[in-house]
Amino acid sequence: MRMLSCQTDEGTWALSYLTLPDAAMVPGALNELGAMMRRNLGAAAQMAGQASAVTEKDLGAIQVPHMTPMPQAHGWQFQARRPDGLGRPLDMDIRTWHFSHGMTVFQASVWRPQVVIKGQTSEDVADAFFRGLQFPG
Repeated sequence: MRMLSCQTDEGTWALSYLTLPDAAMVPGALNELGAMMRRNLGAAAQMAGQASAVTEKDLGAIQVPHMTPMPQAHGWQFQARRPDGLGRPLDMDIRTWHFSHGMTVFQASVWRPQVVIKGQTSEDVADAFFRGLQFPG
């Protein structure tokens, strides 16, 4: 798995991807990306002293221009607590989208502290990031 990311004071934008050897593995891999996110957020919440501080919102089926249509292509929004760089609890908003193109599965995500979102006055940058994803036609 490879990851490309960019971090600012306002958050982290990331794109992870993995090319599978068999197309039959793609649906399971898309489902597993969501399960891994839940497990990782749960572990981070425990490290921050919050045993059950992860909530999720199902954003439903997604479409990325020219992606491979899959019923498992999905978006999620999580509210979770994780330790900051000094080990203090930090409330986060995480948006993640799982989709595929051929035999490559992708997870695009935006991680932002909730205080950043509360102070935002313009278009939601997470939605803008997602709308910018596309494959050549």
